[in-house]
Amino acid sequence: MIRLVLLFLVAAVSACSSAGSEPAPDSAAPPAVTVAASKIEMREIQRTVEAVGTLDPNEEVTVSNQVEGLVSKIFVDLGDSVKSGQVIAQLDTSELELTVHQQAAALQQEMARLGMSDPNADVDEAATSQVRQAEAAFAEARIRLDRVRRLTEEGVLPKQQLDEQQARYDIAEASLRSARESVRNIRATIAARKAALGLAQKKLADARIVAPLDGFVKERQASEGVYLRANSPVVTLVQNRVLKLRVEVPETAIGSVRVGRPVEFQVDSFPDRTFEGRISRISPAVNQQSRTLKLEALVANDDSLLKPGLFARVTILTDRRDKVLVAPPEAIFSFAGLEKLFVIRDGRVSERIIRSGTRSEDYVEIIDGVKEGEQVATSNLGALQQGREVAVR
Repeated sequence: MIRLVLLFLVAAVSACSSAGSEPAPDSAAPPAVTVAASKIEMREIQRTVEAVGTLDPNEEVTVSNQVEGLVSKIFVDLGDSVKSGQVIAQLDTSELELTVHQQAAALQQEMARLGMSDPNADVDEAATSQVRQAEAAFAEARIRLDRVRRLTEEGVLPKQQLDEQQARYDIAEASLRSARESVRNIRATIAARKAALGLAQKKLADARIVAPLDGFVKERQASEGVYLRANSPVVTLVQNRVLKLRVEVPETAIGSVRVGRPVEFQVDSFPDRTFEGRISRISPAVNQQSRTLKLEALVANDDSLLKPGLFARVTILTDRRDKVLVAPPEAIFSFAGLEKLFVIRDGRVSERIIRSGTRSEDYVEIIDGVKEGEQVATSNLGALQQGREVAVR
């Protein structure tokens, strides 16, 4: 009986031992994650300066009227293309034309007093009828005075006649001076009339409001039938065949930017396109409040695709090149504000928190966290964690 009990206990212990040695299904290791991989490599890159900016027209002009008047016709409207010298508006010229006729008549009247036909001809005082007549009277008075003086000295004529002739001589001399002064006054009046006529003609010409440059109508401020005071805005023109990209860069980038360097930028209106320009101007001083430096880049816009006022994300290409560690952009895993790389070693991954730098379409600069030659996963990053087994395909 005792022997049977012992045999039963031995069999029970053996069974328990066998059951404990088999692995539990729930504790089985997860299968390896299949990933693509790439190596951290050293590459020479061109340093860039990242900034934001705004596109402005190359030129923007508000065209105003120089003379006041009623707007009789406007020939352009919003978005129209205009050429330099093109008439964009016309003011009523009725009163201006009358003024021109009036000034022309006044000039002709003054010219007639001197017997002139050409207002631009030089006037010889001695050739005018007034001066010739006065000179003739003065010459006759002088001859008569000499004759009377001689006869008086001979005792033929009394002293009273000499005094009378002397008075006539003085009157003739004064008349000559007056005639010459009168001619000078008429010449001055003719010059004033010419200036007044020229001003009237200019005002008449200014009633045609013309475009000062090639461009497009950004805004039309005036309407037909409106009376405009002088210097009232009529239209605003912009030149957008070439645009100015205005950018402010941090003062730390001053040594990396210079006139002539290329820039690249993107706008939200065309997110898949990269546009190019070239730095044309750099401010000589740093803004003390923002600690930034203002610069301008010229951007060709022949197809008028870009519009003034667009916001731009700008990359300025500098002439500085450095050798740095780089990783593929798809290897970067971001979570809670941290960036990680999954380094593969002996078939398992190790999480590395890294610090990145310059980015491009095909690489990301790695400032700290990995070494050259280390292998990193580039796919299935969401399925990886510290120590996870992987299979590189």
